[in-house]
Amino acid sequence: MRPANGLDHECVAVIDNVLTIPVSRLGETIGFLHDAQEAERAAAIVLTVDLDLPLLG
Repeated sequence: MRPANGLDHECVAVIDNVLTIPVSRLGETIGFLHDAQEAERAAAIVLTVDLDLPLLG
């Protein structure tokens, strides 16, 4: 992720320890994913946790 994602510097998102939280715990938006990046993230999660879901593509 980079400034094109609304961030002030390049960074990475680690999905090894994904947790769910209530929406009420969310603060201000600090960045976003573009549609293609969102699809890549979804595929990475499917593969990381070995879900039995088809990858769209």
